[in-house]
Amino acid sequence: MNWKRTLTMVGTLGIVGQALAVNILTNPGFETGDMTGWTTTMFTATNNDAHTGSWSTIDFGNFSVEQSFAPVSGADVDEVSVWVKQPDRSSFFFAFELLYSDSSVGGGGGFGGTTTTTWTKFDFTSLVDTSKSLSGIRAWGYTSGGTNDVTWYDDFVVDVDAVPEPASMAVLGFGAIAMLRRRKK
Repeated sequence: MNWKRTLTMVGTLGIVGQALAVNILTNPGFETGDMTGWTTTMFTATNNDAHTGSWSTIDFGNFSVEQSFAPVSGADVDEVSVWVKQPDRSSFFFAFELLYSDSSVGGGGGFGGTTTTTWTKFDFTSLVDTSKSLSGIRAWGYTSGGTNDVTWYDDFVVDVDAVPEPASMAVLGFGAIAMLRRRKK
């Protein structure tokens, strides 16, 4: 086997073994037109305004929207983010929580910014405790001075490394070897 074939085979097997980031949330952009996959007290799906697609979720007041999922190692989480819009506020104010399998809660409230009339992305990846297993996320709207401020959320992301199962990696690896052998003849 010459050096080109060896390099090709090693490169192919390296690609096969790489982890791929996958958004593990159900209906992260509410494109089903409803709250499928989410638990909420007052948030509803709406097609009045969206960051991407046709749908987002909206709330008037201090209520939450959350999604639970099978626990994943915090060390395997590549991204936790959401797009937010709060046009009734002079600055952003909302809470975002990271839910762990040991029943602890991370994240926090009072995330803010200066522009609220446009969709703004908030990234919470740095708040993930890599020593714990993440099992859900929760986001809150806001009530100020007796008025229920509108909060829109769209395009939630919980990207986790998805390593191909060993059987799939073996099949792809054997396919690469077969391709090289065929090429040799």
